Formats: sequence, structure tokens, C-alpha cells
Amino acid sequence: MFQYKDIQWSRKVYNKKLKQLADLCNINKNLTSYVRKHSFATQAMLNDVPLNAIISMLGHSDLKTTQVYLKSLPENMLDQYSDKILNL
Repeated sequence: MFQYKDIQWSRKVYNKKLKQLADLCNINKNLTSYVRKHSFATQAMLNDVPLNAIISMLGHSDLKTTQVYLKSLPENMLDQYSDKILNL
């Protein structure tokens, strides 16, 4: 099993590789493992993947952890949901 310092080192190497990838792709954002998980969760949500599936896909056991990555719905999605409800 990984020790804490091994996990920290692995994350550091992973984030360094993401930075190199961003440079190669001319991405002017700071890519990190957090950004990757946030982007994945957001895209899953925007593609109507059920929340329970997103929780599992991110490897979380608690909804609160996943909610960190899904801070809020974009306004256009809220408008679409409102329209759906009003047109029932």
C-alpha cells in the first residue's frame, strides 16, 4: 500500500506531466489533478450522467466530496430545467 509521501510524490509528478501537456497544447491554464476531476465531473453533469454515476466514476463514497467538483450548474442548464418543468 502507498505511504502518504508516495501519494504526494505521485501527484506532484502527475501535475508536472499535466503542465507539460498544457505547454505542448498551448493551454494557458494551470492544469492539475483537481482541474482534471472538476472538468470531468462538469462534462459528465452537462451530458446528463446521473449524479450517482458521477460519484462512482470519481471514486467518491460521499456526495459532499463530489459536490466540491460540481459547485454549481451553469445558468443555461437551470433555464432548461425550468422550461422543462413549466412545459409539463
